[in-house]
Amino acid sequence: MKRLATLQTPAPLPDPPSFPSDSRPRSTPPVRSQSPKPIPKPSEKRRATTEPAVNKTLSPKPRKPAVVEPFSLEKWEPETIGRIFNITLDRSLAEASGWDVVWLKDLSNELLAQSPSQALPPLSVDIAHRCLTSRLEIDPRGTMTADPEIRIVVANLPQEQTTFEYLVSCWQRINSVRAVLRKRSTRDSKDASGISKANVILDQLRDLVISFAGLTLQKPTIFPTPETSKPLGTKELAIPLLDMSLATPFGSNHVPASLQPHETEPFIRDLAQRFEGDDLKSTFGECLVNEITAIIVEDKGGLSDTSLGIQSWRAGLCALDALTVVKPLAAMVRFNTRSCYTHVRKPRFHLFRCLLCPHGCTGH
Repeated sequence: MKRLATLQTPAPLPDPPSFPSDSRPRSTPPVRSQSPKPIPKPSEKRRATTEPAVNKTLSPKPRKPAVVEPFSLEKWEPETIGRIFNITLDRSLAEASGWDVVWLKDLSNELLAQSPSQALPPLSVDIAHRCLTSRLEIDPRGTMTADPEIRIVVANLPQEQTTFEYLVSCWQRINSVRAVLRKRSTRDSKDASGISKANVILDQLRDLVISFAGLTLQKPTIFPTPETSKPLGTKELAIPLLDMSLATPFGSNHVPASLQPHETEPFIRDLAQRFEGDDLKSTFGECLVNEITAIIVEDKGGLSDTSLGIQSWRAGLCALDALTVVKPLAAMVRFNTRSCYTHVRKPRFHLFRCLLCPHGCTGH
């Protein structure tokens, strides 16, 4: 019980604070409220430095439309011929290009001697044949001349470039120029008349280049040739045809050929169109077909061969397929009956002949 009584007894309250008799409880002085300081206005210099930066990011200045000069055939013709053939009659232009552009010194001297005004004429389609002939007659070996200026020209020619490869590059540049003209004709109808005349000039240049290419396929040494191990003649056209079977969406996986896979068929069409009336067969057509059919016949692997080289029968079939699209060349795809009898013991070769040319093979 004593323990319970002690627990229930309340604790004594603390004594109130005592103040001195002569003093009163002091209260804290009131805090004076301070008014906020005004924000200074931006100065004119600050505005001048900040506002233009905002305007540049939010509202860029509109670009002025490019001014397209009217089409001038007189200016276009010499520039285009020089670019397609990569030539010039002016020595200073060749020197300014680092001699990448070929200077036709001999032709320049001839034209100067024939000119009454003693001035070089501009390049034109009228002298295009002479220009191309003069370019092809430059000996890439440089052994037939002691002229130091001609030696400079020869030293800067593309190494090991054959005559056929050069002519193919001219043909490719003609196509590039034609594509540019096509875009320009759709953009401005005012140039239609001049562009129409320009396309006629391109047709004449294409026929000239194709004519020389056909002669080069027939006679590879008709013009000076470089020292090279590359095959010449019809083989130079057979390789791009055989290379078509190795093409992928990203290009060919074979050694670079003079013609890209998408260019081979148009080039052959131009050849067939140019030489159809001049006996395409005797020029190069029959030799080209024989080059390709020989690869099919000589493939020792036959149908079981899975190789994809240009010497495989698959490449040969792909090349023949491209040739048969052109009617004059398709008519030449005939197999020799004697050859069929010779290989009659090899059924796979006999099957090739029967499938490709059922009317031309009589060995069964």
